[in-house]
Amino acid sequence: MGILLGVTRFPRLLGVFILLVGFLAFAATPVAAATPKRIWQATIGSSRVLGTASLALYPSYVGSVRISIRGLTPRTTWQAMIYKGTCAHPTALVKLPGIRTDGSGNGLRVTALTVANGITVWSTAANGSVAVRIASGTTAYCERLTYPVATRVEIPRYGIDLPIVHQPAGLYPYCNVALYASALSQPGEAGPTFIYAHARTGMFLPLLTASQTNAAGMVGMTVRVWTSDSRLYAYRITRVLRHQYSTPAYDQRVETLWLQTSEGPRGTRNKLFLVGTRVSVAESTYAAAHPTPRLVVCG
Repeated sequence: MGILLGVTRFPRLLGVFILLVGFLAFAATPVAAATPKRIWQATIGSSRVLGTASLALYPSYVGSVRISIRGLTPRTTWQAMIYKGTCAHPTALVKLPGIRTDGSGNGLRVTALTVANGITVWSTAANGSVAVRIASGTTAYCERLTYPVATRVEIPRYGIDLPIVHQPAGLYPYCNVALYASALSQPGEAGPTFIYAHARTGMFLPLLTASQTNAAGMVGMTVRVWTSDSRLYAYRITRVLRHQYSTPAYDQRVETLWLQTSEGPRGTRNKLFLVGTRVSVAESTYAAAHPTPRLVVCG
């Protein structure tokens, strides 16, 4: 069980939540699983494609990095790393073995990541970004590693249809949108995807209202979540948890959806959680998956 994220309290609670949930995830017993915890991707090169990079982590925090390069200086060893900071002044998170190009300037290296490597990458990415860097002499190529994130949530039964955005650290949760917790998972990944919004008109207020009259009747309803890679995930609500002061228990190997809103009155910590299980995933259109957020800074 983690510490509850209070979406109607002051911003410092978000930081506390991320730190504690992150610690609990890291402290979990390592396990193997077929579903990745996350896969980051990057295309190396700007004016032309010089290669690709992929970083995969699993719930046990082991993983791998695959870097493929092409059209570079033949028979040259390129130093590689996963880093934070700037390309000119990187701070190495994981130093990788060199990649040796062949006579055509092509090379490939797949490197296993340890649990310690995985925790370092995950904890850094939860509060910022990570990137891949290859370098030879004074020449360096750097690209940010990215992954799909939740962009829209729809609950047809209650007329809820909101863009989803990331909440910057230290800010009060926005209005007119839903938000996701970057310390946890995204749709399609092992672990819980945490989407939350205020219990206000035009946001998650219908969920609070329904839970107060017939919480059991909310079980079985469909929630749809789009992601930035234009995919549509459908979930079925399996549990409705009222008056919660901590996040639900979860299996870090299993994909789960959490919807959360406040129960009030303002300033109290009790929250409503809806827990869902994925039932399908399909391709969507770019337009459907990328609504324009018209967020409002509220308090």
